[in-house]
Amino acid sequence: MTKKTRYFMGGSAAILVAGLGTGLVAYYGGGFPSLSASRSGPSELSYVPADSAVVAFANVREVMDSQLRQRLKIALPDENGQIVSLTDLLQSGPAIVTFHRGHWCPYCRISMSTLAQAQPEIQRRGARMVAIVPETARYARTMKEQSSARFPVLLDIDNGYAMSLNLAVWIDGEMKDMMSALGRALPEYQGNDTWMLPIPATFVIGRDARITARFVDPDYRKRMAVDHLLAALAP
Repeated sequence: MTKKTRYFMGGSAAILVAGLGTGLVAYYGGGFPSLSASRSGPSELSYVPADSAVVAFANVREVMDSQLRQRLKIALPDENGQIVSLTDLLQSGPAIVTFHRGHWCPYCRISMSTLAQAQPEIQRRGARMVAIVPETARYARTMKEQSSARFPVLLDIDNGYAMSLNLAVWIDGEMKDMMSALGRALPEYQGNDTWMLPIPATFVIGRDARITARFVDPDYRKRMAVDHLLAALAP
């Protein structure tokens, strides 16, 4: 590994660790930390293993460099048990596929609400949209209701689909203990004890099932901007 690569991966690790701390403070403290607080860093950061961010970054690079990024195949149940396939989504136009960590994640809820507000314009451009979460139907319905979404929320049980794209990260050690102590019961939400989460991502897929635009970032605070999403749907 070159010195430049080490610096880059180290920077990515710092971004993800900072993002975790900010998210925890925002969700459990009722708001975002002040500028002075963010400089010193919330106490939760002491529980975050630095190598978890490096693993996340490595997975993103792998999927972006592989042929898997060129084509997506989906056949997953939605929150009501109906199977939704990529073929179904592409019948009338392009499709938007988004990955989210779960109903408990404040950044995912914000992202879902933003997408729900943009859905009328997305539909006017002939596209259909789905969200994918690694949760059971009960919590997928909760997330859909919280965001007032009218698009399907698909269930990626065991993170199998995310893993096929190398977009899943294993949570262990201090991170697992911290989330458990804070009441983030992933085994209950996901219906299994694998303790894995997807890296949030957005894919815009053309009628030929090839990806025309994508956004993947291990810093889970960052999501594809709506104007970029709409631009990707332009004829």
